[in-house]
Amino acid sequence: MIINVNTPIPTRLDKYLKRLYPLLTQGVIEKALRQKQIMVNSSKTEASLRVRQGDEIIISDKFNLPEQQINKQVFTDAEITLAKKIIGDYKIYEDDNIIAINKPAGLATQGGSKINLSVDAALKYLNSKGGDYKLVHRLDKETSGLLLIAKNYESSVKLHSAFKEKLVAKTYLAVTYGKPVENTGAVKNNIEKPKNSTPKIIDTSEDNGKLAITYYKLLKSLGDNLFLVEFNPITGRMHQLRLHAKLLGCPILGDSKYGDKESMPHSKHMFLHATSIVLSEKIFSKKIKIETKLPLYFSDRLLSHDS
Repeated sequence: MIINVNTPIPTRLDKYLKRLYPLLTQGVIEKALRQKQIMVNSSKTEASLRVRQGDEIIISDKFNLPEQQINKQVFTDAEITLAKKIIGDYKIYEDDNIIAINKPAGLATQGGSKINLSVDAALKYLNSKGGDYKLVHRLDKETSGLLLIAKNYESSVKLHSAFKEKLVAKTYLAVTYGKPVENTGAVKNNIEKPKNSTPKIIDTSEDNGKLAITYYKLLKSLGDNLFLVEFNPITGRMHQLRLHAKLLGCPILGDSKYGDKESMPHSKHMFLHATSIVLSEKIFSKKIKIETKLPLYFSDRLLSHDS
């Protein structure tokens, strides 16, 4: 069997094969490469080789590809229901390259040891029915709002590059307990994510961690030491806005991980919402701005203040 590579961007051989056959494991691929059951351009190679458009992946008849196994995956009723909502009730924008959904708080973006339902699992169900959806960024489980999903591999590659090149502008709204140290400003430091531990802020002079930058603006007071704050993250580190809000002396209302549980009012929701995304025209040859509505519990609090 010969597979003609058609990726527009050089891609690792193992990743390319897993995209075609999602049930292929790394161990199976490595063994097949060692035994020359998978070769590229008639030559023995390694999993790390970057294949390019025009390359030929040659697969021996002795190697049993799991071509149809993807259709035998078992999905829960909850995953199937969520999949229908992603392309239905939750969807707020769609074109040939992307869909955007308004993710509710409490829904995980990706799976994990304590996660029973996630957007990623629902996308796998849609892909088993002929889709080619790809996650390109994430939101914390407790964060609501705008989540982009690529509709094909080429779009996912473009979006991953766009996030790295800062061609995607994101805006979040938060209700904070306490006022930021300044009405407007920026936070710049490193965030380290130790293995099996909570992310933490470290100084930019330290070697560990990755640079995290957030701009913020105080919008208005809501009374009772609560404030509406706009955040514009330039980078996308894990828990970045929650950590930066705490650093500014104004943890996000309902943030049980980084807020002061003794002094902060109790809330069943975390008041952080991804409200808009602007994609540069350099990504898909047109500027795209997508906005989401606030959750009812969020807008109700703002309305109660206004009244």
